[in-house]
Amino acid sequence: MPHDSAIVTHYLLVQQNASVSTLSPIIVAKLPSTELFSILLSHGWDINQRGTQHGPGGGNHLIDCVYNSAELVGWCLNHDASGDEEQYEDWYVCPPLLETVVAMGALSTFKLLHEKGAKTGRRTLHKAVSASMGSDIEKVRDLVDEVGIDTNEKLPDHWEPPIYFASNR
Repeated sequence: MPHDSAIVTHYLLVQQNASVSTLSPIIVAKLPSTELFSILLSHGWDINQRGTQHGPGGGNHLIDCVYNSAELVGWCLNHDASGDEEQYEDWYVCPPLLETVVAMGALSTFKLLHEKGAKTGRRTLHKAVSASMGSDIEKVRDLVDEVGIDTNEKLPDHWEPPIYFASNR
């Protein structure tokens, strides 16, 4: 049975000629379902559009908003969502996808997106180090050993390398 939001959305699009142009990714992802996404795409919604809201996450794509569901990330990638996007100018409004995933998502999702071309950001290792819990260092290990991120890299807006964040958590 389709998700309730998909049923109502389908009715509004088909019977009432509603427009998908006003729907931003952050709104569509509030009650995400592949049924809803399919309906929107079949009516011309752009899966790679950026949101236009202000504040954290406002400039995200749909795939940025569903990073915590491997199923939805996979579905998005299978429907031409791109994880290989240019970095947004304002990291507060739209942090790079892999920085969000490495801090709050699953390692398997990080690896899938990286394999599909998503780029690491300047803070990816810093975020992984800050988010690692106790002996859970798999993301950090993967970034250093597999991706090859420099463990001594300092950020322009930070004076400290990732080890600083690891040692004072």
